Amino acid sequence: MQFAFKEEKGAKEIERLTKEAMVNFYQNYLELFFSTGPHRNKLPNPITIEGREHLDRALSQGKGVIVVSAHLNNFTLMVLKLAAEGYRISIAIRDFKDPVQSRIYRGCRRLINLKSILIKPSSHFLRDVLRLLKRNGIICLIADENKRHGGVFVDFFGHLAATATGPAHLAIKTGVPIVPVLMVRDNGNTQRVVVEAPLDFEPSGNRKRDIRMITSGFTKTIESYVRRYPGQWRWDHFRWKTQPGKVNDRKKPYQLRLFNDIEPPD
Repeated sequence: MQFAFKEEKGAKEIERLTKEAMVNFYQNYLELFFSTGPHRNKLPNPITIEGREHLDRALSQGKGVIVVSAHLNNFTLMVLKLAAEGYRISIAIRDFKDPVQSRIYRGCRRLINLKSILIKPSSHFLRDVLRLLKRNGIICLIADENKRHGGVFVDFFGHLAATATGPAHLAIKTGVPIVPVLMVRDNGNTQRVVVEAPLDFEPSGNRKRDIRMITSGFTKTIESYVRRYPGQWRWDHFRWKTQPGKVNDRKKPYQLRLFNDIEPPD
């Protein structure tokens, strides 16, 4: 947070937001835990959807929709809420390499009835996503993590951040609209799924420039929500870990020369 907000927020505010982020992190998991029990069908009910018309308008084209989201609040419940409202939606996930962890993760998804598509192998992922979109379905891509390989560097909080280009590649390949959708928690512990208008973008014919512009566009939207709800974002994954021309993405943030101004944790 110190790196992201620079002089915008003082030490006390950073400490308060850090505690808020930790509380929100564990609250999200507790909500998912209880959603596996007898309240599974009731949990999404109090969640409201704001801007639903944007999603419905995009779906009216009959091409499907690419939803771009982030690790903001309980994004898993966001997917479950949209599914409960009748939307044909699946979330792209990265499976564990360890077979035991993978089996547990798969069982957890089954318990909460979360429809998902595995990112790897990539050929199967693309096949399954295209099938979903052909049925006018929705693929949800979480696009706010550091991308070690194959991403593009776009601005995020005034710093270069390696960002996944999957949403942009898929949109250019299929002509499917990209719709940013975020999940936020308000005062009184109410939650909202906020649907933004589809990204306004016309292909220029320059693929590299188009990919960068699309990626920059949805990243700016994600940043705007993180700025408004900093205590609800996953700060535990260091977003700026990979930097151009530096082999440093395997090290802890406070070990990087690039970020010497960040104090190491106690």
